[in-house]
Amino acid sequence: VAPKPKPTYEAPKPVTTPEYVPEPEPTTAAPAPAPAAPSVVDNTEEEEKPKYNGGSSGGSSDGSSAAKSGEFTYYDIGMGACGEDDSGKDESENIVALSHLLMGPVSNGNPMCGKTITIKANGKTTTAVVKDKCMGCSINDIDVSKKCFKEISGDLEAGRIEVEWWFN
Repeated sequence: VAPKPKPTYEAPKPVTTPEYVPEPEPTTAAPAPAPAAPSVVDNTEEEEKPKYNGGSSGGSSDGSSAAKSGEFTYYDIGMGACGEDDSGKDESENIVALSHLLMGPVSNGNPMCGKTITIKANGKTTTAVVKDKCMGCSINDIDVSKKCFKEISGDLEAGRIEVEWWFN
């Protein structure tokens, strides 16, 4: 018996394709940037600090009936910060919301609630009763019922005008 012949075919050797391996991420992170210092804006010329003492039962809380200058806007009357629901009185009553900066934190029972102010602009004057607090107003700005706004400006077109006002 003759020996088995040796195979003449050889299987190809496996071809290895190079594979991309990304660089490893560094294990130490760059330091985080320092937090930005809060910006401080000095508005002392435009806005005075409130002088609300929280316990006054008479007179204006800023101690005077001196005239103030501010922006005059109107809003839709509803439940006021003084605890009265004046919904629907936009066109029938002169209602004013004073700045929260002037009225302070007290709502119901605030000593300013029920006080009247006189408003003057465009050669016209009217009065309004404090029944609400304006959270978006600067300290001497006032927000009023549509009736009150029209008495000074003639209509609602302007939306915002400069006025003088004072406590009565």
